[in-house]
Amino acid sequence: MSRLSTKRLVLQPIGPEHIESLFSICSDAENMQYWNRPPWQQLSQAEESINGALDRGRKGEQYTWAVMADGRFIGQVLLFLINEQCRRAELGFVFDKMVWGKGFASEASREVLNFAFNTLNLNRVEAETDTLNKPCRNLLERLGFVHEGDRAQRYIVSGVVSDSAMYGLVAEDY
Repeated sequence: MSRLSTKRLVLQPIGPEHIESLFSICSDAENMQYWNRPPWQQLSQAEESINGALDRGRKGEQYTWAVMADGRFIGQVLLFLINEQCRRAELGFVFDKMVWGKGFASEASREVLNFAFNTLNLNRVEAETDTLNKPCRNLLERLGFVHEGDRAQRYIVSGVVSDSAMYGLVAEDY
């Protein structure tokens, strides 16, 4: 898998060395507030997530990068649900709340989109977020994504029902 870099970040393939750092982020309720699953409770969930990402990566179904700033793991960005026939994938990311608002998600996502459109030759990248997650929605729109509609009551997490905002970005608009 390709290693990517920007001025401030190194995006390296996710691996077992990132298990504890990913767990730290995904077990935090504030970090996971708008996710489609509750915060993780056990380190084994991070291990399963990374092992699954590695397996899907070997099959060409997913690319998952550990985002590193000054040698420290600050989040992950992934292209998943890759559909070669339709040249389409979905973009996802999670970052430590300690780095929110510093432009890291934008910087890393932009680099992954460059990879998606210029290296993988994708035609379309999709993204989804909770309709209440304004910072994420704003980020997706700054990246060029277009809001294509909402899906009502798409998830129920810990008894809370939430709607999803659906976004798309096509190569000709990137």
